[in-house]
Amino acid sequence: MSNNAPEISYTFVMHSDVLSAAAGDVAAFERLVRQHSNLVCSIALAIVSDVMASEEIAQEVFLQAWCGLKKLRNPDSFRGWIRQMARNQANEHLRRRYSRQRHFEHTEAAQQPDSTENAEAKLVTAERRTHLQQALDELPTDSREVLVLYYREGNSVHQVAEL
Repeated sequence: MSNNAPEISYTFVMHSDVLSAAAGDVAAFERLVRQHSNLVCSIALAIVSDVMASEEIAQEVFLQAWCGLKKLRNPDSFRGWIRQMARNQANEHLRRRYSRQRHFEHTEAAQQPDSTENAEAKLVTAERRTHLQQALDELPTDSREVLVLYYREGNSVHQVAEL
């Protein structure tokens, strides 16, 4: 058996699931979601740098995919199609967030510190997040996406390179 056999089988099954899901098969679409959810969340996370937001974006992407699946001309391009939808949704999320931020900067009152948590631990955590975010932000988008895909999904370098 050749090394390409699992990939061919995966491609065939995914192609079949895309066609079935486009015809309304919910179970086939659920399989597609399970197969691609980490990928979509990772792409979104690389762009928005917020785990909860990346998961919300993934939900929007899959809803959009379900509604638009009949329009997909080539079932073999599903993976690329869903990746691009994730990028588009994440970028739209950033635009909305930036717009809201600008609006609230002018109307926000000073926040009271939360005395229930250890202030020093909060500061250390915030500094670590800030440093990590600054380091990720300095990377080009493609490099940042690859890095997040590698660490979030736990795939090998070869698997991430194929994506």
